[in-house]
Amino acid sequence: SEVQDKRTMIIIAIIFASATLLAAGLSLAPASSTSNHAIVVGGGPVGLAAALTLASNHNYNVTLLETAPASSDQRQYDPTKAFLYNVNSRGQVLTRQFPDMHKKLVERSVPSGGFGTAIGGITIVPADPNEEVPLPKQSTQATQASIESDDTSHAFKSATSGEKAAGTVGYWVPRHTMVELMAECIEEHNSKDNVCRINFEMGQECLDVIPTKKRGRNCVCVIAKDSKDGSMKLHQATLVVGADGMKSRVRQCLATAPRNLWDSYRGFKPYKFNLKQWTSPASHLRIKVLQLPPRFQIPNKPGMPPIITEGRQIYALRSVNTGPRSYLSLGLLPNFDNDAIRATNIVTRPDHEVWDIKDGPAMRQYLLPEGVSASQLWERGRDDLGRGVGALREGRGHAISFLSVQRGLECVR
Repeated sequence: SEVQDKRTMIIIAIIFASATLLAAGLSLAPASSTSNHAIVVGGGPVGLAAALTLASNHNYNVTLLETAPASSDQRQYDPTKAFLYNVNSRGQVLTRQFPDMHKKLVERSVPSGGFGTAIGGITIVPADPNEEVPLPKQSTQATQASIESDDTSHAFKSATSGEKAAGTVGYWVPRHTMVELMAECIEEHNSKDNVCRINFEMGQECLDVIPTKKRGRNCVCVIAKDSKDGSMKLHQATLVVGADGMKSRVRQCLATAPRNLWDSYRGFKPYKFNLKQWTSPASHLRIKVLQLPPRFQIPNKPGMPPIITEGRQIYALRSVNTGPRSYLSLGLLPNFDNDAIRATNIVTRPDHEVWDIKDGPAMRQYLLPEGVSASQLWERGRDDLGRGVGALREGRGHAISFLSVQRGLECVR
């Protein structure tokens, strides 16, 4: 195509004409002092893990490129990424390679047992308001995990043992906390002498990935654009890792590479980088994330005191509606910080009526008791959240107040 031909001409000019590089406003990033230099595109948990592993275990100097601007703080709570990880035995294959990382994880997370049950258990709030809210269901593995969490010396010993993570014990941790502890480990790594360095560059958008050669050796170039001043830079490396998510720009560049561009790379096939989808029980489910305040009250049956929510517990709030397009269950996953906002998940079929709602105010009204406006309930403040949950159980609308709605994300498997 014409677009592909133009792209090919630009790539050829970039590789073979340094004068063209300068004329195009591109500067060559400083070369690594070692023959092994890696570019990691994406500064989330996967990118941080890749950078730390390459620098610590494989003798690579690493440049980590992140699209988010330097003014943003990836270590702070971001409502658009308000989800939690359950770092199970597979995830701990990474964390246990770095004792300090695993120790930080144990200290800042909520241990879990079978099926991700938190140490505080799971409280299932029934839809019937006359039914008592039951005590949380406990997990034997979670209880054992809590012992490890409370015993710092044991946690550190376990972290440094190098043994495979035991059983199904995992750790619930918010995304921003996981980023924080991994970034701290990178800073500690860079503070040591005689180690390969990890250079973190914010506000760098990956535009293209192209092949090149250095001293007769196959290399890869990443063209990045600075989000602040629009300048472009050419990064040359012996390895490029695309850790930039499902809509990876690295993957897109490789999947749409012009024919014969990568001929010198044995086994390179552009089609191998096309996104693949498989059918699973979770196929086509959709998820929406709401935010609820910490320590809100859940009304109990008449004569019983309300339940004050605890950060370390999992809650499932059932709605009285049971239709396939109207039933809701709000899921609150555990958080080590009892004062943190509770990220609340709604997972439904794609044809659920909740997906007809287009904005936050409409979502609030959808969940409010009948006859109460969003403005009225908002003015009542946090204390009215309990009455909102009570209305959910009584069937007066879906009724959850004092919440904000974030953009829904479709779950693709």
